[in-house]
Parts: sequence; C-alpha cells; structure tokens
Amino acid sequence: MRRLMLDMSQTALGEAVGVSFQQVQKYGNGTNRIGASRLQRIAHILEVPAAFFFDGAPGPQWNGENNQPLDDLNGFMTT
Repeated sequence: MRRLMLDMSQTALGEAVGVSFQQVQKYGNGTNRIGASRLQRIAHILEVPAAFFFDGAPGPQWNGENNQPLDDLNGFMTT
C-alpha cells in the first residue's frame, strides 16, 4: 500500500532493495518470509517506521500485571 502511495513500482523497490520484482511480490503476498534487516531497509526506502507493516497484525493480548500473554493464562486456567 505505501509503495503505491509513493507511486513506486515493484521493480523500482526491488532495485532499491537489491532483489527482483518477483521477490518484492512474494514479500507483499506473504509467500516468502522477510528478514528484519531487509524489512528495515524497505521501511527506510518507503519512508515509514518498520512498525507500519505490523498495524492490525494479530498477536497475543497481554495481562498488564505480570506481562504474561492472556492466551497462555487462559490455557492454564482451563486445564
């Protein structure tokens, strides 16, 4: 989405990162995993923080008292 907002092609992003446009497609579709350093590089090129790519991503909910994931706590309580 950010790439499109900047009117940047997959080819241009791939060249800036040092990968093929096919690899950019695979990252975007979630077909291939991306390393932290490459994600940081892409974030820099797209002028966003790396956290931009995690907005709305599912994750564990945390219990503020002891920083334990609620999923783990709930699992323990039901056994």
